[in-house]
Amino acid sequence: MHPDVTCVITTYDMAATLGAAIESALRLGCEVFVTDDGSTDGSRDVIAAYDVRSVRFDAPSGGVARGLNAGLDACRTEWICWLDADDELLAVDPLIVSGADWTVAPLAVIDDAGRRRLWDYSGWPTDLEGAYAFARQRRSQPVSIRGAHRTAWLRENGLRHLTWPAGHHFGDDVLTCLEWLKTRPRIAMVETPCYLYRYRRRRWPHRELFERDLLAYLDEHERTA
Repeated sequence: MHPDVTCVITTYDMAATLGAAIESALRLGCEVFVTDDGSTDGSRDVIAAYDVRSVRFDAPSGGVARGLNAGLDACRTEWICWLDADDELLAVDPLIVSGADWTVAPLAVIDDAGRRRLWDYSGWPTDLEGAYAFARQRRSQPVSIRGAHRTAWLRENGLRHLTWPAGHHFGDDVLTCLEWLKTRPRIAMVETPCYLYRYRRRRWPHRELFERDLLAYLDEHERTA
């Protein structure tokens, strides 16, 4: 049981899989906080069926980043992890590493065809130059890692998910690539897959805008580093 871990689940019209995501975290004894980005498909009823804390944004399309940041603000536990409403939390024990600020774990992945495989953190950067290169590669690579963070470390260093005016957001891996060297986090990499990630190929209509904003942010960061 892990009452020292909050699992923040973000959802927008994902009622069909939201219950399984919530149950996966509750089964491991985590506190659960659900952020609903204005769903219209019955997600509110799914959330109400569980003993979890939640917040609903009536204005939709605020982006995943808005929900993740709301979860960070509401977190009352030592550790925090994030979960998509169509994924599941498999394990928590490996993520709780004494002395670490941030833990990274591989993913158990199942795709649309039912194929299963493992994504690990091979190639993770260990220096400033590698961090920049890794973030740039993220324009074309799927997110391949998940983890948990110490809540106090995130708050003390002001690390939050970024939302661009066009509605795009960075996941925690890209955000950390850009910021982690400022804060010198203590990172622990674990071998056990802790998340089940349902990988779906989705149409990305604003990819060029995303790449433009990502490169602009990197360039600004490099100039001020």
